[in-house]
Amino acid sequence: MDGLDSEDFPEQIFQFAEDMTAFLECLNEFPEFTDEVVSASILAFQGDLKVGLNLPPGPVSLTLVVT
Repeated sequence: MDGLDSEDFPEQIFQFAEDMTAFLECLNEFPEFTDEVVSASILAFQGDLKVGLNLPPGPVSLTLVVT
């Protein structure tokens, strides 16, 4: 945990949201783990994280400017 700065928090949350999408894509590669309810929940959670950062819910690139 050394080297973490509060200014990095938005980028970390954004990356976590992206990782959730990657996890969902991996799950969906296995038919026995394909579940629309789970997919909808994960995508909604990802959207909530991005809304908390004032980002649009689709794929975006993030440029963090700290002043």
